[in-house]
Amino acid sequence: RRSSDLPRPGGTQTVVLDLARGFSRRGEARPGTEPIEVTLVTQEARAWSEDGAQPFRIVRAPSSGELRRLIRDADLVHLAGPALGPLLDCVLARKKFVVEHHAFLVSCPNGQYFYEPAPSLCPGHFMAGHYGKCVECNSRVVGARTALAQLPLAGVRRWLCNRADVNILPTEWLGTLLKLERMKTIHHGIP
Repeated sequence: RRSSDLPRPGGTQTVVLDLARGFSRRGEARPGTEPIEVTLVTQEARAWSEDGAQPFRIVRAPSSGELRRLIRDADLVHLAGPALGPLLDCVLARKKFVVEHHAFLVSCPNGQYFYEPAPSLCPGHFMAGHYGKCVECNSRVVGARTALAQLPLAGVRRWLCNRADVNILPTEWLGTLLKLERMKTIHHGIP
């Protein structure tokens, strides 16, 4: 598939699409197993020309209330990243949920794990409790006000992710930086 065919091209979107297709076709791949009803929810409002050809339901840009209802009605919620709203909805609804981590948002307030102004790999200031260094680093990129707001959000994301049934990591190395509870390395597959 061409990247221009996807609503928002990128690695996370490709992995989510492949997973949704695979889970939806489980009954075909394993005769005798029950199919899994998959609903893919995305904040991307623009429809994709192949939306109707997918073996799963796609809900685009749901309202907050609709998203809460979808989470409440699900047997299992798979989050492709630690998005605060859905994380909180899962915890409050006491739903089984997994978080697939593609970045560093639970161990670095800006999610990049680079220390400015160098830029160099961050030595782990947030995880070590050196929050002033995080604000200093992020202020150079997004300004002091946003840097101060990002700091507690990383802590809240981390707290919520530690309530997930599983934190899925594509590499073991990422786990050495995120240090979450109930981590499981599942390498990205090839469809």
